[in-house]
Amino acid sequence: MGEFVEIKDGVSGILSAAQSLVRAGDQLSKDVGTIQDTIRIHENKAETFPSDQFTDEFRKTYDKIVPTGPHTSAETHIAIPLAAKEAGDTLAKIGHYVGKSMMAYSAQDDANATEIENPDTSKKA
Repeated sequence: MGEFVEIKDGVSGILSAAQSLVRAGDQLSKDVGTIQDTIRIHENKAETFPSDQFTDEFRKTYDKIVPTGPHTSAETHIAIPLAAKEAGDTLAKIGHYVGKSMMAYSAQDDANATEIENPDTSKKA
């Protein structure tokens, strides 16, 4: 048996929030790609990583292999943007899921209201 759910902002408020999640996730994923392209341009310049005591130590972390999944790994400078893009993709998926869930909830709520208002027209098992 289900539980009573009160949605104070209404279904439209939650749908709006879900759409905002999708937009934010899509934008994050897009921005990561653009920023990553800019970083690659700078990485390819010799003056970006001159060999000295500071850069050489930095490169140890920058190039360190880190886990990116159960059976995968990548250098840190590659793993971070991959994780950020994945976060954006996941945020968009959550937004889509919330939107679909609210539409299903709303449809069921409307059907239940109709059944309560018109008990004689409801389906009987």
